[in-house]
Amino acid sequence: TCALPIWLVRSHVGEAAAAAVQRFVELIQGCDLVVVSGAGQINTVFRAASTPLLNTLQLAIDRGIPSVIFGQGIGPIDDSCLRTRALKVLPRVNLICLRETLTGPKLLQSLQVPQRNIVVTGDDAIETAYSRRPANFGSAIGVNLRISWYSQVPKELIESLRRPLQEAAREVGASLLTVPISRHPDEDDSGICDQLFAGYEAIAAPEHDTTYVEGIVDEIGRCRVVLTTSYH
Repeated sequence: TCALPIWLVRSHVGEAAAAAVQRFVELIQGCDLVVVSGAGQINTVFRAASTPLLNTLQLAIDRGIPSVIFGQGIGPIDDSCLRTRALKVLPRVNLICLRETLTGPKLLQSLQVPQRNIVVTGDDAIETAYSRRPANFGSAIGVNLRISWYSQVPKELIESLRRPLQEAAREVGASLLTVPISRHPDEDDSGICDQLFAGYEAIAAPEHDTTYVEGIVDEIGRCRVVLTTSYH
């Protein structure tokens, strides 16, 4: 919507939506800097989210407002429309900080992003995790099974995984501990673990507030090993 005149937006989606777009444009115009925080969403799988993000960056750039992107996992981008959009916007971003060196830099170079605008900082979550590392290993087995449309992990895996997971935990005398990241109703990590742990005799109750990053890190510190399908 950033490149469309408000009257055109109004004609397609109505007065209320057009007014919301106008407020958003005015909000961006009042910024001295536009920052995109860490995420792994500029890719084909999340193109529905990538496009509005790139539109917002263009909105700022076209008005001479500096823009930076931190803590990114970028790609793959094999969708032609998204690639065209990224090619138009990303080379104009003042600074792009990446999580890794294997794929992101090559992709950005193919999108004609100047090398001087690319910095590999690593994942910004690592510092928090390292600073809160426990003095000794925990004894629990942490679990995060992400069942969602984008992870391509089917619900049927719950049934096939429950028995070997519980047998392995029972053999070493370990409790099972939920490591929840997403609480979205369509991919609730805690709910999946409830199904995986059903019938097991030693389920560790949370000792920290897992709605905060620090709480998640501290819960992981209670584990000896974590089994996860979520990159978080």
